[in-house]
Amino acid sequence: MTDNYGPAHWAAAPLGNYGAGRPGGIDMVIIHDTEGSYISAIDRFLDPSQGVSAHYVFRSSDGDVTQCVHEADTGYHCGNLRYNQRSIGIEHEGFAAHPSQWYNDTMLQASAQLVADICRRYGIPIDRQHIIGHAEVPSEDGTHFGGNDFHTDPGAGWPWDRYMQMVNGTPAVVPLVTSPDYAVYSNPTINLAIFSNVLRNVGSPAYDEVEDCYNTCTDNGVNPAVALAFFALESNYGTAAGAVDLKNWGNLTDPSSGQLATYDLWSLGLRDWCNHFRTTAYNNAQTISTIVPIYQPGSAGGTVQGDNSYIQQLHDLIKGWADQLAAQPNVFTPH
Repeated sequence: MTDNYGPAHWAAAPLGNYGAGRPGGIDMVIIHDTEGSYISAIDRFLDPSQGVSAHYVFRSSDGDVTQCVHEADTGYHCGNLRYNQRSIGIEHEGFAAHPSQWYNDTMLQASAQLVADICRRYGIPIDRQHIIGHAEVPSEDGTHFGGNDFHTDPGAGWPWDRYMQMVNGTPAVVPLVTSPDYAVYSNPTINLAIFSNVLRNVGSPAYDEVEDCYNTCTDNGVNPAVALAFFALESNYGTAAGAVDLKNWGNLTDPSSGQLATYDLWSLGLRDWCNHFRTTAYNNAQTISTIVPIYQPGSAGGTVQGDNSYIQQLHDLIKGWADQLAAQPNVFTPH
């Protein structure tokens, strides 16, 4: 059996921490927080002495996700067997007493992408009757809420309005959109000459591969100006400390190690970056303003304001280069 959600790592909980199969259909998603670290939650679900599990666990810092139980099986996560049998349980790293420190937009957006995918696949309505917190699960005897053990997670600080808007595909605060809102997969708005000039003038180590890099973009249907703008903000065109050793165009993570991926050539790192936005996590997002809240580079700070600033900087760079092309279409021909 394969994983159910492409972006997730797989860490299989032992039978006994979950129930094989389900007696009925899936019509609910239940939101939890871990009250501990990402790793400690996963470790608990893998410990056969615990008798508990959730289907997915999200990390706060970067939205990384691990799957511990197949969706076709019953996770033991909410303290009510019937609700376990009808639901998918999702844990989020953090503590309910400190929501602002843990429930950031990076994790919320990554989680919302998963929930939207689950709702689409199972025909679950996107509303608060079908997407609920652990605290809203009744006990089996019907005398209280929070399951049999009176759980209160994810707590009063969980931003339900913003989260549900994310699941619906509408950010709570509309990101800044300048005109035009550039698409990653689109025709070039700069030529090889300007692409080369930019890398040469900033002393980029990628300049030695300039033609290969430009062609990698166009071969993969990516506007080279968009790729260049992200490269500028992510690693100062590859001149940031340690960047030349990684040759990682956009600070992509190696899924097998969880560390930043390392490449032999800048063009190889760029090739992976070009295809990064075709993954299911992006749910067909195409333009900079829709991609950035999901991509969420560290420099954006994990906030809507950070996203808006990042989007504006990308737009300013791309538009500036397009203006150069309009004014001087033959500024430089690389050797």
